[in-house]
Amino acid sequence: MSLHRTTLRDAARVALKANARFASFKVRKAWAQNTDTDGLPLLSVATPREVSESVSRDDVKRHVEVIVIIQRKGGDALEDIADLDAEAAETAVLTALGPLVIDVQISQSDFRLSGDGASRISTLDLRFTALVMTDRET
Repeated sequence: MSLHRTTLRDAARVALKANARFASFKVRKAWAQNTDTDGLPLLSVATPREVSESVSRDDVKRHVEVIVIIQRKGGDALEDIADLDAEAAETAVLTALGPLVIDVQISQSDFRLSGDGASRISTLDLRFTALVMTDRET
């Protein structure tokens, strides 16, 4: 039933790791809110939400939320670095998912800072919505 979500997560992870900007990042399949700073930089891809709608007896339209989370540690320039991360990640994910779905768009981005001084941690949360059509039995 969830093969389409697995395919989307895998495609996004592969595209992000192939991007030189994220080549040194650790990749986690599952996201945990509390991250050890030694594990940074880190990226994760998840599909936590799906809204389904029957469009015929055999077909289901699915709006799948794909979330990319990027964490870094650093100092005062973290927000500017996150802007560059967002641009690279958006391009990579849209390019990777485009051929797999009917439509994909970025729907939201959030940036948060925690800590202080040189030990600050930034979290960039990018949310995409992918439209997928599946058979009812998928």
